[in-house]
Amino acid sequence: MKNEQIRKVTIISSLIAIGVILSIVDKFISSIAFPFLPMAKIGLANIVILIGVYNFKIKDVIIMALLKSVLTGLIFGSLMSFFIGASGTILSVIAMLTIKKTISEKISPIGVSMIGGTFHIFGQILIITVVYSLGSEVMLYGGYLLLMSLVTSVLVGYIAKRLIDYKHLKLNRN
Repeated sequence: MKNEQIRKVTIISSLIAIGVILSIVDKFISSIAFPFLPMAKIGLANIVILIGVYNFKIKDVIIMALLKSVLTGLIFGSLMSFFIGASGTILSVIAMLTIKKTISEKISPIGVSMIGGTFHIFGQILIITVVYSLGSEVMLYGGYLLLMSLVTSVLVGYIAKRLIDYKHLKLNRN
């Protein structure tokens, strides 16, 4: 039993590290790909979170998401950017876990990714609107981010699906 716990912690830690690395790569690629939307990101680190959603218990996935958010927050920026990003991540993970748990046989990882991306944007817009008391400007920009999120979530979901289905990737299946 102890070896299995060590294996699980090692896998989750490795996935978190990969998620942080993907966040760094994502920030670089996204600044080139979306110069007209400075806050937009592809969301490559969400590949790791989706793998977690399909392979680990709820508690483990939440820990993965929180640690990824904390580590990327420490690397990239201010306390406020951490709260904005973490709020989107938490809402996204809750939505993905809920959908996966309730209708997993009717929705693929691509659909789960799209739901996660949508809720991520909603969480960020909610925090920005409350903290900065902004109205229509945030909603308009949020609409562009939401549209971009749906497109990039398909890519993220596709990559995650391929990795989840990969037979040699042996993780803890729920």
